[in-house]
Amino acid sequence: GASSSSAGGCGGAGGGGGGGSVAAQSAYSDALKDRLQRAYAEVEDQVSHAVALRQSLLAARAQAELNTQELADLRAKWTAEQPQREALLKKTGETERRLAEKERRCAEALAAHAAAELAQQE
Repeated sequence: GASSSSAGGCGGAGGGGGGGSVAAQSAYSDALKDRLQRAYAEVEDQVSHAVALRQSLLAARAQAELNTQELADLRAKWTAEQPQREALLKKTGETERRLAEKERRCAEALAAHAAAELAQQE
C-alpha cells in the first residue's frame, strides 16, 4: 500500500492545499455534508419540539387564567351568599329549638296521660 500523500514536495498543481486524492477529498466532503444534514435534521427536531412545548405552555397558561377567574368568581359568589347562609343557619337553629320544646311538652303530656290512666285503674 503506497501512500497517496506527496513525499518530496511534488504535491501537484494544488500547491499542497489538500494533501490527498480527489476521491479522498470527495469522500471527506460527502461525510461533512452528511454530518451537516444530520445536524440540520436534529436542529429541526429540536425546533419542532420547542414549538410544541411553547404551544403546550401557552395552553397551560390560558387554562390557569381560566381557573383563576373561575376561582375568583366562586369566591365572590361565596362571599355574597354568606348572609343567606347565616340567616338559614339561624332559622334552622330556631326551628330545632321549637321542635325540641314541642318534643319536651309532648313527652310531659304523655307521661301525665299515662299517670292519669294508672290513677283511674286503681
